[in-house]
Amino acid sequence: RYGMNFCTRCGHKLSDTDAFCAECGYAVKSTEQVNAPVHYQNNEIANYPMYNSESNQEQSNDGIMKLRMTAKAFMIVGTILMGIYVFPLAWCLPMTISYSRKVENGEKVSTGFKVSTLLWVSAIAGVLMLCDTN
Repeated sequence: RYGMNFCTRCGHKLSDTDAFCAECGYAVKSTEQVNAPVHYQNNEIANYPMYNSESNQEQSNDGIMKLRMTAKAFMIVGTILMGIYVFPLAWCLPMTISYSRKVENGEKVSTGFKVSTLLWVSAIAGVLMLCDTN
């Protein structure tokens, strides 16, 4: 700390031209007082984050870990939500193609197929199919 200016009251770093500490407002009386090493009792300097790099590193690591865990949670939720859309697509698409082919070829559509459409694909399409007696 020798050669650097620090407030003797709070330990805040000062520039050579500061008349008052920007942190605590303490008046800087002389260059000698500003440049003098600061002696704290009971490791008081640990209360000032600018000097406690270990504490800052731990806070930084905690923040990064929280960020990563949050991102992971959102990825899991997103995967589950996308799964909800993929599984219905796995049977909706084949059922739609099958129905289109049956209609084009004039084939009969079974009641089970119509009910399945009603329950799993589209309620309106299922009702319309059930109304179709041909």
